[in-house]
Amino acid sequence: MKDATLVMSEESMPTLSIIAPLHAKLVMGAQESVDDTPTVRDIKTAIAEDLGKRYVNERETLWMASTVDPRFKDLPFLSEAETSETYSRLLDTVVTVIKKEKISKRIRRLTNRWRKRMPQRRLITHISKTALTPSLGHP
Repeated sequence: MKDATLVMSEESMPTLSIIAPLHAKLVMGAQESVDDTPTVRDIKTAIAEDLGKRYVNERETLWMASTVDPRFKDLPFLSEAETSETYSRLLDTVVTVIKKEKISKRIRRLTNRWRKRMPQRRLITHISKTALTPSLGHP
């Protein structure tokens, strides 16, 4: 807990990418050890249960944010399978964004080219027929 507090207080502007590593560190710190007294064990169990409920729906986003942060690019807080899955998801996301950008550029280019030649109503029909289902191999 002390380490997590220090990290957050030393950051002038904490970012999304630091949440997953800190969360993992806190979870690991809440694991019971044989030397723990019953009171410490109870506290660690309560902390672990509470932390287990947090960021459940945001894990993939947090992991991808940590992936692009040079401090955490190896994702040492994840298993090998989770790391591989996160890198695959990030690659798929990048490819999707690139494809959408190509489509957007194609739509803008067609709009500019045909704006002067076609009435507005026909322009919208033409774009919807030609630009929204392009062959992505062609610029």
